[in-house]
Amino acid sequence: MNIEEYYKLLNSASSSYVSILQKDFYEKSEYVDLFSKLYFKDFDIVNWVNKIKVNTILDFDYIGDLPTTNIPITLAEVEQISFNYENINIAKENTFQFFSESYYETIEAAENDLIKSYYVCHDDFIKRIDSMVLEGLPDYKSILRGKYVKELKVNVSLVFDVNSPYRKEIMNIQDYFFPEFYLIINKKKYQFWNALDVGSFLFWGIRIFGFFHNISKININGYTLKKDQPIIYRDTHIKKIILSNSINDIILYNKFIYLSADIFIHYFRVFEKWTIEVLVNKILGFEELHPE
Repeated sequence: MNIEEYYKLLNSASSSYVSILQKDFYEKSEYVDLFSKLYFKDFDIVNWVNKIKVNTILDFDYIGDLPTTNIPITLAEVEQISFNYENINIAKENTFQFFSESYYETIEAAENDLIKSYYVCHDDFIKRIDSMVLEGLPDYKSILRGKYVKELKVNVSLVFDVNSPYRKEIMNIQDYFFPEFYLIINKKKYQFWNALDVGSFLFWGIRIFGFFHNISKININGYTLKKDQPIIYRDTHIKKIILSNSINDIILYNKFIYLSADIFIHYFRVFEKWTIEVLVNKILGFEELHPE
């Protein structure tokens, strides 16, 4: 199957995905509500999906005037969200799970690093977020080279690849997107998105971790950017100068990541259901009719 044939197949299968997605909107309305609160104020994802013309799951057109509500939420609004997590284990919650502290002997040394980034993250923050997400997908088993695989049958597998070359562009927390997902059928790779995100499953192309970019910049008079994080303080117990984000903010940063991971897993399972029940069977049927 060449790429043109693959896209034709996606075109024929995509309407069934929209039906599965719309059914989930009705059955799991708590995730619709969470989505509308977590990314942009009062964004109606159900209305959005209802007004698109789907060509393939990767290509669609919006019918009518585009919504104008695109105001990012604030940390204070994240704090107000109440949600019962279904897919991730927050019992293992750790304040410094993704964000960290840097230690210095002098304030001058800390000030030299103050301007480098708004967020003080662990060097391996990508791995830490990936691990939390993949723990919520226990049926995907780790194999060599950062691949997590779910075998459906002989020569048919679903794969998450944490080392996808597309992810080399992730330099900081606001660049993050999820591991690449694809199919392997009879040793052939069938790809979907280069940069997998929550919105990938919802025909919504905005990167959700852009939230961290939005809250790190406050525009003053249209020109000056206010920078109130990270902060520098002295720990008298260990006699060190510490550069870190404030604890209260870190707790809310973490909450945003936990909620985003949970909603990602939920809508991934919707997409996975369609992939297994519809797309895999269509590809196998095509290959049976067109053996190489």
